[in-house]
Amino acid sequence: MPLLRRCAPWPFMCLLSLALVAGCQGGDAASEGGPGPPGKGGPGGKGRGGRPDGGGAAAPVEVVPLEVGPISDGIESTATVEARQSASLRAGTSGTLGMFTADEGSKVTANQVIVRIDRPGASGSLAKARAQVGKARADARALKKLSAEGLVPGQQQEDAEFTLRQAELEVDQLSQERELEKVTSPIDGVITARLVQPGEAITAGAALFEVADLSALEAQFRVPERHLARLRPGLPVEITAEGVGTHRRMAHIDRIAPVVDPASGTIKVTVALGDGAVADGPRLRPGMYIRARLVIDTREQAVRVPKRALVREDDRVFVFRVTGEGDAAVAEKVPVQVGYADRDVVEAREGLAGGDAVVVFGQRGLADGAKVRVVAAPPTEVPAEAPPGGAPTPE
Repeated sequence: MPLLRRCAPWPFMCLLSLALVAGCQGGDAASEGGPGPPGKGGPGGKGRGGRPDGGGAAAPVEVVPLEVGPISDGIESTATVEARQSASLRAGTSGTLGMFTADEGSKVTANQVIVRIDRPGASGSLAKARAQVGKARADARALKKLSAEGLVPGQQQEDAEFTLRQAELEVDQLSQERELEKVTSPIDGVITARLVQPGEAITAGAALFEVADLSALEAQFRVPERHLARLRPGLPVEITAEGVGTHRRMAHIDRIAPVVDPASGTIKVTVALGDGAVADGPRLRPGMYIRARLVIDTREQAVRVPKRALVREDDRVFVFRVTGEGDAAVAEKVPVQVGYADRDVVEAREGLAGGDAVVVFGQRGLADGAKVRVVAAPPTEVPAEAPPGGAPTPE
């Protein structure tokens, strides 16, 4: 009672001091885990709201409902677009190029003359040779008549006929050389490149033009030989290319090489692309770099899971499925057996069903049974959160 003695002159003030001391001690007990208001140190706890005991603030997540639809198993490869028919036009003789009748981008038909090669003196030489043929023919005719009357020896007639044949051969040769002055296209197509200028002096064999038939395009892919048993002509192929943006084009396998390249262990697969038309998009063009997905099999009623929803831990794959609504929403960690895989989605063979809401943003660090708050998708300029460990690679 020493404190009461010292406080005897002021009993009211002493009682007030004791009450304040007791109140402070009670507050300390509450802060160490006893009953107290929610918030920091209370049932809400510290840190993120991903505690499995349901405490803490709800973690914001973005979810999407799973869809049921077709998904395919395929082989991916890359190649460049080629024209099935193309030709390099070269000079057949030396000379000077005249004016072009067609240029880059022009459509041409088979045997159409694109340019002529001028050779000074060529026309005069042919005219002279033709005149000599006429004289040799007249001489041979006259000697034949005289020989029949016995006026000249038969040897003279034979010599005249030989001279005539020689003159005719000269005309044929010069005529063929004149034909070489014409540069023509061997196929119907489009001039894809012009390599010379009008008036340029060229030699025989010089490259002049490139022509391609753009109505029949194809691409040749190299596929590992382990997939050979699954390949066959007619299989669908999905084509994408940077040059056509997000547009995709369906094609098909046209032919499969009968041999395997021993150096690379791959087999050549040719895919027919038709005229390269893409619905609502630019047309495929020769030389364009493309990606192809050769569709081997398709499941029509598959549970489609976005790849960005996948969480990988060691050799296992999970997703977080959200159950409940509003304040009662929690995230359930569900293992996923992955089946077929497409570019953006995978097939869930078990554990999930169509309509399940799975987390596609905010699953990093989320615990099983954590309280969550479903929010709208982030703006498009904000990059989506990548799934930890990345998506599994389809076998």
